[in-house]
Amino acid sequence: MTGKLTWLYHSLSFRRLAMRKHVLSLSLAGLPCLFAGSAQAELLVYEGFNYAVGDAAGNSGGLGLTGGWSTSTNTGGERVEIADGTDPNHLWDGVFTNANVTQTGLHAGGSRDLDSFADHVYLNRKLASSVTDSFTDGATTWISYIHAASDDANANRATLALSSSTTIASTGGPGGSSRGRTSDVDAIGFGGAFNDDNVRALTWDIGGATQVNQVGGSPIATITSPQFVIAKIVWSDSGDDTVTVARFGEGDTITEAAFDSAPQSTASIDLDQSQLDTLGMAGTRYYVDEIRIATTFEDAVSGVPEPGSLALLGLGGLCVLRRRRS
Repeated sequence: MTGKLTWLYHSLSFRRLAMRKHVLSLSLAGLPCLFAGSAQAELLVYEGFNYAVGDAAGNSGGLGLTGGWSTSTNTGGERVEIADGTDPNHLWDGVFTNANVTQTGLHAGGSRDLDSFADHVYLNRKLASSVTDSFTDGATTWISYIHAASDDANANRATLALSSSTTIASTGGPGGSSRGRTSDVDAIGFGGAFNDDNVRALTWDIGGATQVNQVGGSPIATITSPQFVIAKIVWSDSGDDTVTVARFGEGDTITEAAFDSAPQSTASIDLDQSQLDTLGMAGTRYYVDEIRIATTFEDAVSGVPEPGSLALLGLGGLCVLRRRRS
């Protein structure tokens, strides 16, 4: 009897061990699905400004961003606002009609109360570490946004920059200077140059200085607002990093082939991209919507986070999921 009990005990123990191994193997088999996005095309950052209408400061939704938006203007009684296109004080209805672009409707821009419009509009927010980690030598990053001018008077195009600065104050652009013109840190970006309606690629190379003016590529003639602006950054493993930008209107076909053949502006800078942990925007009298950072053109144009991806980021930002393909 003792021998049979011993045999039965070892038999059951073996089965439990086998079951544990089976469960473990199933768990490990599921890991590639969880992290598959890291080896495929990814939508890294998405901000559709889908917040309550009102002050934009402090809103902290979106994908691939941490903390809340820091905002400022150069006009004491004004603020950067979330708008839905229904307020007559805002001069853009928030709509960009194009079959290639996915848009949700709400947007951010300067407020205009009693004809006292915020002349300089600044926003910045920290990138999730997983986004900065994707800026590796040899990689390509696509960035896009929808832009609209807010007024005929002093209405420059918005400037977007990746930098290491968290300071966009009432005096400053990527590192804290007038409308994005100058910076006190290295930065790379695109948009409207200082006092210029045209879109162009932009860099800020601080070198040994304390502040430096932006350097822009050849300008691309502006088009009727609103417009879709998209840039391709190639992080070089042997020389300068290069940003190439193009812009499209509502009636244009927006494809990667169209980007390659469109009028472009290009600028280069040798950056330590591992330090680029801040997304900043600066300019005069503009609206902005649908900011995307992605590893492919397609995701930068129409990528939308899967519902579960925002929850996963809230648990630790360990996995940025590729948007669902139809």
